[in-house]
Amino acid sequence: MKKTILAAVAVALALVGCNSKEETKSVEYYKAHESERKAKYKECDERLVAALEKGDVEAAEAIEKEEGCKNAKAAMRSGRSLFADEIDDTDNQPAGGRGL
Repeated sequence: MKKTILAAVAVALALVGCNSKEETKSVEYYKAHESERKAKYKECDERLVAALEKGDVEAAEAIEKEEGCKNAKAAMRSGRSLFADEIDDTDNQPAGGRGL
């Protein structure tokens, strides 16, 4: 009887754990949500660097294949720079303030 109850509790906990997995966001989502795009990109980059520093090539390859990381990276490459909002290019403008 106790084993049956313990087994049922274990199955219930396992099912709850499956539902807590983070939903993979699309490239379009990350394009529209800058702060989340930057956070995901940074998280993936930090995990990738850590894996490579440990010499764990398999983990690094797995991180690069994760849909969330690929989508955040694609959104970054779609014309938006990670630091685009921090660049002030006004000092590099020719006289008259008009760029090329």
